[in-house]
Amino acid sequence: MEKPKKNTYLSFYLGPTLFGANVKYILEVLRNEQITDIPRSADFIKGIINFRGEIVTVVDFFKKLNMPGGTGKSQKIIIVFELPDKNKSIKIGVEADKVRKVFEMPDNQLKPVPEFGKYYNPEYLTGVAETSDGFVMLFNIEKVFSENEVQIMNVIQTKETKK
Repeated sequence: MEKPKKNTYLSFYLGPTLFGANVKYILEVLRNEQITDIPRSADFIKGIINFRGEIVTVVDFFKKLNMPGGTGKSQKIIIVFELPDKNKSIKIGVEADKVRKVFEMPDNQLKPVPEFGKYYNPEYLTGVAETSDGFVMLFNIEKVFSENEVQIMNVIQTKETKK
């Protein structure tokens, strides 16, 4: 009998809610990073940071996911993701309140995504993991950003790099 496939996830808080993302897309977790505003950008774009000499767009997940609130804390962290984009990849920073832990979960133990009403697009989630910390909603990070949004962030990064 074949062993169920396991994936490794990083769990993190957005407000009081625990989310997770597959670590295969995560490059690094940054603390106390200075974010530079981008005038007239999409409302979910927080700004840009310098990450290892590259310009990376930072996204406010509260706005992107249509979540109420946000803590307004200045001590947020930025999780840097690398997403495939046609012939190359693009790096995107996502603001979160704090990291919880890294954990493994067999695919066959993921629970289906429940209906959340108007706040969450269920397409953004691959499932729900039940851990010792409670339920962790797992992002399908490739679906959170539309192809058009990835292109917008790519243009921002290209323009800012050329300055």
